Amino acid sequence: MNLKSEEPRANIHGQFEDIQMICTKGSSTKDPEMSLWIAVLNQAVRDAKALVQKVKKDPALWSNPLFSSEVIHLKRYFQSQSVEPGSFIFICDLMGMNPVNTAKQINEKYLQNLIPITKRHTHTTRLLAV
Repeated sequence: MNLKSEEPRANIHGQFEDIQMICTKGSSTKDPEMSLWIAVLNQAVRDAKALVQKVKKDPALWSNPLFSSEVIHLKRYFQSQSVEPGSFIFICDLMGMNPVNTAKQINEKYLQNLIPITKRHTHTTRLLAV
């Protein structure tokens, strides 16, 4: 499977499916450099999943500075505008994926769940603020 030649998908859902497919099949690529960057992105997505699961089980984690630090670090990775090797944008470009759409999907699936409930802007909290 030649990952560089694949056409980028237009819709966000397709972008995220690409990440999951590429990350799970990344070890089968013959290009060791590509395998490395796929593993980096795969680990970042797995870290996001793990943090969401941890905080759902124990909302008190928000008072733990180490947990908050992990969340901040992970969000910065996905939101960074860096194009340096290893950055989110670099890896997306290498895999032929749109980094903006991919980051949006990751945000919707994971990162928006990594905001303390008291700081989330829901429809209800917006109505109460008026």
